[in-house]
Amino acid sequence: MNGEIILDRRMYQVPRRRINLNTGIDTKVLREIIQKKGLSIFIGIQVNLANGISIDRGVRIGDCTIIDQATRIGHNVEIGKFCNIGLDVRIEERTIIGNKCQIGHKVKIGKDCVIGAGTTIQSGSKIPDNFRIEPGTVYLNDQPKKPIAWLVGFQG
Repeated sequence: MNGEIILDRRMYQVPRRRINLNTGIDTKVLREIIQKKGLSIFIGIQVNLANGISIDRGVRIGDCTIIDQATRIGHNVEIGKFCNIGLDVRIEERTIIGNKCQIGHKVKIGKDCVIGAGTTIQSGSKIPDNFRIEPGTVYLNDQPKKPIAWLVGFQG
């Protein structure tokens, strides 16, 4: 066997490399997922990771998150629970993504960003370094839009 995958919080091993990969129950990990050595990452319960994902050191991925093919995740990134990350997304180091975020295909998120919970980012968007997105925001074509509740307001 060219590599072995052991789930349920055990070691993931690839020949000539040793990677500390803590996985939760029912996590789907494919052999091609790890492209860097010397990693120590945490993956929650029922996480689905597709082929060709590059995950750097110190990454934490929350429960029930789906990450599509060819996505690159920089070091010390935190991804919340119930997130859906599209094809060919780039997430630079030290970025925090809240729970229940939807990120489209070919999105680039810069360094040291904070993406609030429940945010939707349209495919092809580019988020600059040190950028903050409020929870519930819909980010369209490099321009954040306020949630509907903010636009309508509340009667009192």
